[in-house]
Amino acid sequence: MTSPLPVLLSRFFGYLSLGSWSVVFVPQIIKNRRHHEAGGLSAGLLFLLCLGDVANMLGSILQGVLYTTVLISIYHILFDVVVIGQWAYYEWFYTPYRKQAGPGPTSGENTPLLTEQPHQGAVTTAIANENEEELEDTQSTDTSEVTNPSPVRELVRTLGIVAILAGLCMLLALYNEGYLTSHPGLRFTTSPDTKATNEGQVPNPLAQFFAWSSVALYLASRVPQIVLNYRKKSCDGLSLSMFVLTVVGNGTFFASIMVYSQQPQYLIINLPWILNSSGTVLLDVIIMGQFYAYHEKTAKDAAAAACCEPTSARDV
Repeated sequence: MTSPLPVLLSRFFGYLSLGSWSVVFVPQIIKNRRHHEAGGLSAGLLFLLCLGDVANMLGSILQGVLYTTVLISIYHILFDVVVIGQWAYYEWFYTPYRKQAGPGPTSGENTPLLTEQPHQGAVTTAIANENEEELEDTQSTDTSEVTNPSPVRELVRTLGIVAILAGLCMLLALYNEGYLTSHPGLRFTTSPDTKATNEGQVPNPLAQFFAWSSVALYLASRVPQIVLNYRKKSCDGLSLSMFVLTVVGNGTFFASIMVYSQQPQYLIINLPWILNSSGTVLLDVIIMGQFYAYHEKTAKDAAAAACCEPTSARDV
């Protein structure tokens, strides 16, 4: 026996939300590890997110709405600890060691060969230095392209992964709801509990307090990151994929709630989670817009510098 269409859609969106949330921090963790720094992340974002996850977990447990919410909150708390640990290590411990180490031995004012060479040697050295500068400029451009890829390419690549994940989630939902077999498969609770849709259920005041607290913390967490990006005029060190997956996770979680039931009491009980999902999507879209705007500005500045540099070099 198959389930009604709203239940099928709710489970599909729930699976996709769970899949997105399960890997949302992985791109940022990998980026921090590769570049040995986490300065692009705002400390306010990290700590407010962690507090929001704790409040969200407590509110979900006390209200008994979505098991998915509880599992995701616990999962996120674990990843919050990992990312905060990375940030603390690279900002407080790794960076001082790197500064103390300093650059390796290079030619400088203590190198005697430049002043002792005849005129021909000086010319040769000047040509070699010019070639080295050109090579460094090329390497710098290549490194910048690798460490800060085009937002459009990264967005398309991430959405391609999401599309594959969505197909798998739809197959899982169809199978578990009996559309692909004569009897339903193993049920994963990713849609609202039936008790949460009962008209007679009374909101738990303590649960609602934690739920609304999590909404405030989640919404406030984006503000320090937006401000930091604006001040730096850059999103260097941030993973665009993390914010894309966050938007997908919040958007599909919102959809899983809305398609399941439109009963007034059910919507009132789930109102904190509804506002949280929709509100954070808007703020995350702003951050995604910063990726594009600041990448374009950096590209234009680099192009302008490249055009002016040969002229100034010839004038000298």
